[in-house]
Amino acid sequence: MTGFMPGPHCGRGTIDIIWNCLSTTLLAIWVSLHLPVDSPYTPTVFQALKGIFAPEPAAAVSIYNLLEASRLKQILITSGVMGFETFSLRQAFIIQLQGVYVEDKDGVKELLTRHQLEEFALNGQLEFKDLPTNDQIADRSKTDRLLKSISVIQTLWFLANIIYRLCTGLQISLLEDFTAAYAVCGLVQLVASFRCPQDVCQGFVIHLRPESDSPPQAHPRRRKTNPLLRKETLGYPLLFWVVFASCSAVFVAIHLAAWNYPFPSVTEQWLWRSCSLAMLPLLVLFYLCDHFLRKDGHLTAAGAIGLNFSLGLYIIARLILISLVFAAFRKAPVGIYKDATWTDLIPHI
Repeated sequence: MTGFMPGPHCGRGTIDIIWNCLSTTLLAIWVSLHLPVDSPYTPTVFQALKGIFAPEPAAAVSIYNLLEASRLKQILITSGVMGFETFSLRQAFIIQLQGVYVEDKDGVKELLTRHQLEEFALNGQLEFKDLPTNDQIADRSKTDRLLKSISVIQTLWFLANIIYRLCTGLQISLLEDFTAAYAVCGLVQLVASFRCPQDVCQGFVIHLRPESDSPPQAHPRRRKTNPLLRKETLGYPLLFWVVFASCSAVFVAIHLAAWNYPFPSVTEQWLWRSCSLAMLPLLVLFYLCDHFLRKDGHLTAAGAIGLNFSLGLYIIARLILISLVFAAFRKAPVGIYKDATWTDLIPHI
């Protein structure tokens, strides 16, 4: 066991490990942020901090948005409405990000939802050429695919390094185990939102055509709604919570992989185990309180207490885990500083 290790005296030093972990985490979180268009709520920096404390919901939202955008694209392509057979995933994403508004003759703007888009397209009030094109959306998007590709390569490099060390018997640090959980969530976000426009500051405004003057459109078959998309909780259908639970389970499992890590003290070891185990039940409690403790659509007093209780304990557990990963460097296994030299051949940050 050893304390702080300077880089020049070994394969890699403490600063090298911390830099690799922080750069991978922050780059993946920053590039994968996809806020609603014209969002009046919080600045990007605060959203990035939320991604550090709760990466599982962000990953679940990315997957959910991809599934919803793909579903909208498929519906419009198969609707039989002229022109919409070339409707793209990027156009579906801009609808999902609340980036298109309908302006009436009085100048009043209303957000165009995915359901309204389907309705207006089918009754002829909206033609495909009225929608923003892929080039117009790309012009207003401030992050291109090159930056996302760099982030994906960096994340894959980090995960490949972790896998190589485990397969060859090289020790990994607690911070690397902790970062691996973030890297998996970040990679999910990056892949799911690869074609999604990012940081679009100004929405698009379109105008509807008079319904009476619209050409006749094909009438598609009635579609059955997936049961996972019917019941909503906190504004999301059950499908989102299924994806959320899956992401959370993977996130917690990676933390638990460090169950037998040689912590500096027994107290820290059991704190890590307890907090890692507690995260998933707390998320389940959060969902159950909101799902079942409602009356007439409003959260009951018991539900509000349960939500605040589970959320508060979850934040405390996450803060304890963050503290433990850095405190572990004061007395860490010497093996974590042995370098995997093959990674020098791969470009990374």
